[in-house]
Amino acid sequence: MTRGKFTVAGGGPVGSLLAILLGRHGYEVGLYEGRPDSRVTSIYQGKSINIALSDRGWTSLEQIGVGSDAKAEAIPMYHRAIHGVDGELSRLPYGKQGDAIWSVSRGGINEQLLDIADAEANITTHFEHWLVDVDFETAGTVFQVKRDQEITVEADYLFGADGAHSKVRRLAHNVS
Repeated sequence: MTRGKFTVAGGGPVGSLLAILLGRHGYEVGLYEGRPDSRVTSIYQGKSINIALSDRGWTSLEQIGVGSDAKAEAIPMYHRAIHGVDGELSRLPYGKQGDAIWSVSRGGINEQLLDIADAEANITTHFEHWLVDVDFETAGTVFQVKRDQEITVEADYLFGADGAHSKVRRLAHNVS
């Protein structure tokens, strides 16, 4: 039995992780991504291939049981490198001595999270579903599918996890 229905717009690392956490708490989750499934089609070519995870990110990954697997592939970054106009290089530590943030493969972590999401009974993943409209009163969404049809999705809640160029945010700014 599910406790409510969520739509998560954005199937990247944040949206996938959120869907998993919600699904494991008994919520029905529709995870919608505009891009093709990265496990089938390479979507990361020419884009940022790594993301940096802090303690919060690792805590979240550990909560769903993948922290140690992901950390085995991660590279620690102990400081920022700051390039002065005079060419001088300075280092600014990320924390106390020995503290680090960790660089991990964006595609690798996302694909691992999508595999977990697909295995969860309460989560349904949808790719090549482009967000067109949101009813912010009802959490209803409209997605364009395969460029020639639109579907309406009803939910109790909507989370926008669709990144820096968020369509959810742009639509929210248009609401009077």
